[in-house]
Amino acid sequence: MDDSTKVVGWTWMLVSLAILIWSLVVGGQWRTDVSFSNAEPSSTKGFSNYHQTFGASHWLGGLIQGKQVDISHELAANKSGGLKVLAVKIQTKHSVPDLLLTGVTLGIYSPCTVTVDATMAQ
Repeated sequence: MDDSTKVVGWTWMLVSLAILIWSLVVGGQWRTDVSFSNAEPSSTKGFSNYHQTFGASHWLGGLIQGKQVDISHELAANKSGGLKVLAVKIQTKHSVPDLLLTGVTLGIYSPCTVTVDATMAQ
């Protein structure tokens, strides 16, 4: 191997390492927040908070949608006693483990983390 081949190899290795470090540092920052707020009910008794984290999957770098979260079904399953949904906040993000799994599979499998926070009252 000549010196120019070694230089190119080291350059690619350093660039790859820099991209990996950059992905780990800002990985949790790539997120989308969606909030919904319903009108306040006349009676504010019986508050209930709901917090759940789900996994959603995508294939081929996000081109094909995999398993998704049915949020309306999840909220309906956790409502009881005539509770109404007052506010919902949905956050999707690519966490560090999500990015590592995407990198290991070379983008074939691309998971993301979905967090749902809701406030319910009578």
